[in-house]
Parts: sequence; structure tokens; C-alpha cells
Amino acid sequence: MRKNSPPIQLSKSTVALLALLFCFLIGNCFAEEYPAKPIKIVVGYVPGGSPDFIARTVAQRMSELIKVPVLVENKPGAGGSTAATFVGKSNPDGYTLFLGDTSHLSELLLKELLPVSSITSEPLLLVASSKSSIKNLQDLIRDAKMHPGEINYGSSGIGSIQHIAMEAFDSEAGLNIIHVPYKGSGQSVPAILAGDVPILMTSYTATASHIKTGSLTLIAVSSAKRFNKYPNVPSLSEVVKDYDYISETGIMTTAGVPKSVHQTLISIIKRVSEDSQFISKFSDTALSINFVPYPEFSEELKKGLRKYQRTLLKANIPLEAQ
Repeated sequence: MRKNSPPIQLSKSTVALLALLFCFLIGNCFAEEYPAKPIKIVVGYVPGGSPDFIARTVAQRMSELIKVPVLVENKPGAGGSTAATFVGKSNPDGYTLFLGDTSHLSELLLKELLPVSSITSEPLLLVASSKSSIKNLQDLIRDAKMHPGEINYGSSGIGSIQHIAMEAFDSEAGLNIIHVPYKGSGQSVPAILAGDVPILMTSYTATASHIKTGSLTLIAVSSAKRFNKYPNVPSLSEVVKDYDYISETGIMTTAGVPKSVHQTLISIIKRVSEDSQFISKFSDTALSINFVPYPEFSEELKKGLRKYQRTLLKANIPLEAQ
């Protein structure tokens, strides 16, 4: 009668190797399906302006659709670059996103960030304080030329789209208006209401209620054509030929995220942008839903970067100020 063979003894390392081989054959058994934990959207401005409003609206609907908490964190500074840099240096797992206007992005930041999609666009508003003598665009041009270097304007920070748009107008119109940067509309709007600056380039979201009450006077818009909500207010293109600057908001994540995660993020933002409840949140704003996915969005960013760099150079503003 044949005796049973003794059981084969395997070392711990062999067992581990066989387990890894098994996982490889049936799929990565250690990978969790994205998203499996809270996602953070980082905004480069203080609460109160368009980027913060967009981020919180995106976060709320995104969380409801994917059943995962989506949080918003404000990291103001350097016209949004502080937040962009933070996301660029975060763990490339797709759980940290950057949302903001795309004007301040340098070539360096574009290497550290992976575009996901654009989400909204809107014209900027040039408003004047009711405490100032400026009541319309003609008043501003006249006063600036009579008193060069004496009129200040506020923006959401150095390198922000508000800053770039105003510098483009200032240099082309030959006005010599002085820039006063703030960390977003949450700071710049209270400043103009207090009379600290006579004019401000900002968003409809931040100023509509103040325009309605008369605390602020809308004197111009930054888009190539007049804004349909204020058809009697001129565009700056009526003074400067081919002038056209709008605020475009996009979503990006850390460069190096897995391709599958990146594709999932694009799909999620697409779902959000097409959702009727999400769209309804913007009905009383100047924001238009403008979903452009990667890689088309990446090409738009590069094109915009070249335009903004030309503006900064012409206005004699160092590119490193971004």
C-alpha cells in the first residue's frame, strides 16, 4: 500500500509571491474603486466671489451624484497660484482638485497640474463706487488722463483675470491707473464699498446686489460684446479695438494621477455640468456652463496663457508676478 506524500511546505515569501500572482491574474485586488473617500476642491480666493460660489455649487451636486463627500477649501493668495501650487504638489490620486480662473497659470504650474475640464465662463464687470466722482466710462477715461497715476483700481489679486483684463485696458487706452490687489472679491468688494478704491474689476456674482441698490455703478463690461443683462452699459471693446477678456473657470488635479481616475473625473464633471439641478443654480447669475473636457481644455489653457503673457509683457508686469 502506497503511503501518502508529506504536505508541501511553502515559505512565507513564496506564499506572498503566489498571492500577488493570483491578484495580477484576476485584476488588481488591492485597488479601490475611485472615488472611495472624500474629495477636496481647493479654491484660490476667499469666500464671496465667483470661484468660491462655483466650487461650492460643483461640490454640492457632485457629492449628491457620486455619493461621496466633496469638500471646499479656500487657499487665497497670489491671484490663485497658492491654491494651484498646493494641488500641484499633492498626492496624485485624484482626491485633491483645483478650481479657479485660468488666467494666472504659468507654464510651471501647467506642468504640475493635469486639466480635467472647463466648467463656466462669464464677463467681468468694471464698477465704480458711489462715493467717487466716476459715474460712467467717459468719466473714468477723462479723470485718468487728467490725473495720471492718481486713480486706483482693485482686483482679486496679482495675475488674476481681473488684474490682467484691467491692465490690458489701461495700457491700450493709455490711462496709467494704479493696481491695488486683494485676495478675492470677498475682500475687494468691501474695499470699494468703503471707498478705499474708486473702481473695481470684478464679477457679477460679487456685485449684482450692490449695483441694484446703487452702492456701485456698473460702467463697463469686459466681454467683446455688451452684456445682455445690462444692454445700455458699454463694452471696453468700444474703446479698445478687439478687446475681449472673460473669466473662464476650470477644474484640474495633480499631474500623474492614474489615467482611469482622470477619465472618471472627466465623466463626473460632465455629469455635473449636464445636470438640470446644477444648471438651475446659475439662472440668476452671469455664469454660463461651459464644459470643455481634456484634451481640448488643455489646448485652450495654453492658448490663453500665451494671450495673458502678451498682456503682462505689454503692461510691463513681470511674468513671475503670476
